[in-house]
Amino acid sequence: MKKIVQGIRKFIQTLYSFGRALHNPRTCILFVIVIALSCISVFLYVTRPTQLDKLGISYLEIMDRKAVEKNVSDKYKNTYEVNDYLIYGETMMFYAKEYNGDVDPMQGMNVLLKNVETKEEISYTFSGGVDSGIGLGSLPQGLYEVYVYDNYVKKRLYFKDEEESLNFSTMRRNETVKNIQVHASKDYLKDFGIEMDKNYVFISVVDNIPMVKTIDVLIDPGGNTYNESDNSIDYGVGNDLINEASASLELAEMLKEKLEAEGLRVELTRDAESTPGYYGKTGRAGIGYEKQAKVFISLGMFVDETQTRPIMMISPYTSGFLANEISYTLLQNGIELPDVSAQENLNLGILYDSFRVDEEGNSTKFELYPQLRETGGKATLTGQAENSKSNQMYADYYGMNSVYFQFANLASTDSINYYLENKETIAKSIANAIVNYYDIEGETDETTAE
Repeated sequence: MKKIVQGIRKFIQTLYSFGRALHNPRTCILFVIVIALSCISVFLYVTRPTQLDKLGISYLEIMDRKAVEKNVSDKYKNTYEVNDYLIYGETMMFYAKEYNGDVDPMQGMNVLLKNVETKEEISYTFSGGVDSGIGLGSLPQGLYEVYVYDNYVKKRLYFKDEEESLNFSTMRRNETVKNIQVHASKDYLKDFGIEMDKNYVFISVVDNIPMVKTIDVLIDPGGNTYNESDNSIDYGVGNDLINEASASLELAEMLKEKLEAEGLRVELTRDAESTPGYYGKTGRAGIGYEKQAKVFISLGMFVDETQTRPIMMISPYTSGFLANEISYTLLQNGIELPDVSAQENLNLGILYDSFRVDEEGNSTKFELYPQLRETGGKATLTGQAENSKSNQMYADYYGMNSVYFQFANLASTDSINYYLENKETIAKSIANAIVNYYDIEGETDETTAE
């Protein structure tokens, strides 16, 4: 900056000397002023704040100081202690106890977010599923206090110990994302002259541009899967009519193209040559965590004696909202789905994954399918099952909203032919469902940061 200013001054002095040589003082002065203003304009333009500069901005830096001092208290009469939180897809949940998959005292409670500056209030219900909490993608920019209604009493949420979350970036919408952070510290607002008596929970939301390295959707073509337990490759099922590995890759590429047309950043877990498993940093789940994907769609086939139409598997820790949207859209577009679920909250064609059984025959908390168990982060107990220790690094990560879509039954020629005749409609329906569920609007061009 100093060198630029010195350069401008030197340039102006040179022009002034040139003007004096013209032996016309008024012309000289006017000439110097015009050139000086032009130089200043250029300087201001090239040093203006850019979209990239916003990436490092904390919301506290742009807040209305008077509003904070007026609207935030240093203590509250009614408070409620929470000890954990998680993000699944684009949904945030808080828990009274440390999360372990069990029913929590906060289940069924109404949670309220209050914008510190505008006093606007937004309410949510924690119905139990990890996809049923605070919808982060629709939150307007701002700083929010968090309350809970406990037996109809409004109570301010706080953590016993200080908490500062990692930054979470929502899915792309209109070439922008929202950067979300949880803050809980007594001195979080000390620069505003507020020293709080407890670590009250705040959620900051900043509108920003997306990072290149982050993706929105990760699509997982089945087949060609490395099995680390015996160092083998599961190439998937197949016969003379269809091969799971190639068919799922084809469907994945169609789905990717349709989602990218809506402005989303999409990647696949494998290509025609690669054979990743579901564990470790280079595994299919690891790819999603490392690139901060919000949605994980696994595609594959199944072998069954009865079903002839596509089915979906989802995590029992969820309420199945995304899968329900996919089911609804498929049906609206004329795709047939079986009535397989015994759960009233699930639409046609959707099943909850089963829990594994231990050596004593007791049900565990771990799901059968790694496509679901290992992709939901903390929400689905990633990395905690006996054979998934290489994913322990992701045990506390934000989870992806995962659906395992099984498009055809190898044991049924009718099922295979039905899929082959309708694969374009199926790909379009899944893409439209994701776009509708997350209320995505945007173009394919975007400004991004490294």
